[in-house]
Amino acid sequence: MDDRYKDFQAKMAGNERAQRELQRLLDNSDKMPEQQSAAELLPVEEMEERLQYINMLEKHWHDNFARLSQKPKDAYRGFNDAELSGLLHMDTGYLRNALMEWSSTELLIQNIQGIPATLKIFATKALSAAEAEALQVIPKKIPPLRPPSVSSASGNDDDEKEATEKRRSTKLDSSGKAQRNNYYAEKRRHLDGYRCVLTGIRDAQVCHIVPFAANATKDGTERWHKAIQASMRLFAQERPGVDFGAEARLHSLFGFEQGVSDRHWNTISLTPTMHDWWGRGYFGLKYIGTNDANVQDPNAVVTLRIQFHWMPWRRREPGQKPAPLGRTKEDILAAIPTSCGQPSSWQGEPMVAMSRPETGFNIETGDVFGVHIPRRHMEKMVEAFRMQWALVKLLAMAGGAEAVADYPDDPEFLDEDWELPGFKAWRLACMAEWAAVAEEEKLAEG
Repeated sequence: MDDRYKDFQAKMAGNERAQRELQRLLDNSDKMPEQQSAAELLPVEEMEERLQYINMLEKHWHDNFARLSQKPKDAYRGFNDAELSGLLHMDTGYLRNALMEWSSTELLIQNIQGIPATLKIFATKALSAAEAEALQVIPKKIPPLRPPSVSSASGNDDDEKEATEKRRSTKLDSSGKAQRNNYYAEKRRHLDGYRCVLTGIRDAQVCHIVPFAANATKDGTERWHKAIQASMRLFAQERPGVDFGAEARLHSLFGFEQGVSDRHWNTISLTPTMHDWWGRGYFGLKYIGTNDANVQDPNAVVTLRIQFHWMPWRRREPGQKPAPLGRTKEDILAAIPTSCGQPSSWQGEPMVAMSRPETGFNIETGDVFGVHIPRRHMEKMVEAFRMQWALVKLLAMAGGAEAVADYPDDPEFLDEDWELPGFKAWRLACMAEWAAVAEEEKLAEG
């Protein structure tokens, strides 16, 4: 490396631009983001075993389609890329166990049917032009670009409680849709130092972790409630063991209150380009820990440690959908030859990569960034990041926002409750039988 460095210096001796860039890199070497090793996102391990289970599951779906969907046999469709992505990322043990008993098999088929509509909702991160303009508020005075201290009271939600109550509440427009709340947007800007948390560039947009569209309308809130329920097995695998409380926590945070996504604990500041790429599934943000998590003051500002990941890239033309995934390990690996954020892999194609102007270094998978939040809202923001992390991996493998845009708003074969009609009929019959047996036992005891 020393010889290459000296050779570069010799070649660039008369190039002032190259000398300036080299000096900038040297001067800012201590400003590089922390790096931690990142696990592979493509589920290569046990993929052949998973595919065997998926083929068994798909055969059960094919053989029992008419009964489960209550549709004619010629309406059958095998698993699409979104459903296949969900199964490939699912815990292998759970997938194996689900195939041991037919009711568990059909419950899994039912839940997987909700993944395409869930990803379509999740991919609606981008703001409309009007929303972006309304929230692009430039502060009169830019504060120093440094993170809030742990003892800072800037995140205090108790100050001036009565005066700010109206600004905090969700307001609906004439159509019944929740309006963006600039009160919380300004709190997020302040916490982020009025800059993009990834690039450090100013005039960033306030972006939702769980999209605003998920609960901006009454119907959307009900749909997202069902989406959380259908997708919970995918979230549970993100924690040690099976976390049966995750569904209740996510429902309470995002599945009931209209407009609840528009809170400072569910937003971060990003440049317009990074905002757009996040919604397209080009990168994801993984929560890996919290600095000062043991601080007792609920208003103290703590720092969530967020690891950046460029997502696997399914080769496709700009604005086009990729070809459907195959059903063999070789086909799947061939369909995902590289990941976003690797300039050397794009060979003259339109590139997906980003750098930090402060250092000149590219943003890479494994880079760790800090996101600030008052301690009282820490757990809510952690849950939002965990949900995003579970879904963005599926979105990327399904082919990105372009691919899921054509999916129906509601699951194709599920009823209004997001259940397979045939499986629902069996479940209700079982409940009625159990109730009848319980009543008979009660009468016998009396």
